[in-house]
Amino acid sequence: ACWSNQPSWMYQLFKGDFKQVAEQCNKLTNNEFKTTCFDAIARQIHPSAKGQVSEVIRMCNLMPNAWIDACLISVSNAEFSVGGRDLPFKICENTKVEKQNSCYSALIGPIRGYSKNIQERNSMCNKIPVGELKNSCLTQ
Repeated sequence: ACWSNQPSWMYQLFKGDFKQVAEQCNKLTNNEFKTTCFDAIARQIHPSAKGQVSEVIRMCNLMPNAWIDACLISVSNAEFSVGGRDLPFKICENTKVEKQNSCYSALIGPIRGYSKNIQERNSMCNKIPVGELKNSCLTQ
């Protein structure tokens, strides 16, 4: 719980410098704390990007390379959890081609969890352009 709150505090301390916050998270030796810290940075990036895909990508690219994908996925999931149904797919669409599968795959859980009915779920699943992932989303 502590490390899920530290990035917000550090964000204030470092005057909105996500790169400095990421540097502090990256110093953690406990992998669970480190993962929580980077997820919390992404959740701070989510509102800071103001719904702009280019800003999400720019800010997530301030993370160390090993954490960029996790950042994009966390922002996508955060947006989906507050009702955003377009930005998560745009984020995945605009990630590097080799990273798109993991991005879309991470949306399947929130699609299933937040869809109000089968029609809404199918509508969201059909936004996934990767056939095997789309099929997985539709059939489970």
